[in-house]
Order: sequence, then C-alpha cells, then structure tokens
Amino acid sequence: MNANHLAPGWSTADAAALKTLWFAGATEEEIAEALGKTKGQVSGRVNRHRDAFGFRQKRAAEKNRGKMVDQVWQENRP
Repeated sequence: MNANHLAPGWSTADAAALKTLWFAGATEEEIAEALGKTKGQVSGRVNRHRDAFGFRQKRAAEKNRGKMVDQVWQENRP
C-alpha cells in the first residue's frame, strides 16, 4: 500500500496494522474494533485494495480463530 493512496482517516500505521491482522486471520469486526474504524471502512479498504490483500490463507484464519485480536497482533507485529 502506497502512502500516497491512503484514504482520509487511514494512516500508514493503520494500513500496516490492517494488513497484518487480515493475514493473521482476524475478522473484519475484530480489525475494525482494534483500529477504531467501522466494519464498512475495513471491508471497503480490503475490497478496494484486493490486489494487496488477495485471499487469506484458511490456515491462518483457522489457526487464530478464537484468539484475542491483541494476542494475534502481538504475535504477528511487523
């Protein structure tokens, strides 16, 4: 994600956190809560930048299912 293409309200740190949490298997609702965004903002961002997000690996989602977002974020922090 290029910083020049950030939508209003999306900092570079928010974009990086979104990508990390997404590939760790967090749900849109969990990501939205962690970043202080709405589910629609998260969904829209992922949809608009689907080339950067692609499809999540099912293993990551299954591995992290039931974990708290903070725990997943700490384990996968860049």
